[in-house]
Amino acid sequence: MKLATLSFLAVALALVVIFAAPRFLEDVREVEFGSATLDVRAIDSAVTLLNATGSPTAGRYDSLDLPRGTEFVTSSSSPVIFTGITHTNTITGSVTIELGYGRDRVTNSVAAPTDSVVLGRFTFPAESDAITIPVFLEVPRRRVPYVKLDGASWSSDVVAIGLIR
Repeated sequence: MKLATLSFLAVALALVVIFAAPRFLEDVREVEFGSATLDVRAIDSAVTLLNATGSPTAGRYDSLDLPRGTEFVTSSSSPVIFTGITHTNTITGSVTIELGYGRDRVTNSVAAPTDSVVLGRFTFPAESDAITIPVFLEVPRRRVPYVKLDGASWSSDVVAIGLIR
């Protein structure tokens, strides 16, 4: 092919991408997470939360804050959907992180939050780099999310990534 023909095809392809892609993306309204589907038009914002205490004792409950030391409660109108949980395990044994929610904030507490509900438990291997486990877990309105780490010790923060809708 001649250079002029190739140039014409490149320009034509660029125009198709520029003008057709936005129309295609406007039609994207849902994102699938395994068997769950989320309407992307219903997302208000994203949120990243971390455990309330810098280094709580293993086996204790710790609320998730934004930022640390500031209570995070889902609003009266919007639940939070967690899409990932991240932890770096620097100890020689595996650790299990429980993610849930309750009615009140707890910091390094032996007792679980009032009316606590466990959403899931996730195991992180020994001496691992930062690992993010994809999840699809909803914390209802007016609730405080928490984590509980079972293992030898808290080797680093737990970070939960979510969407507010």
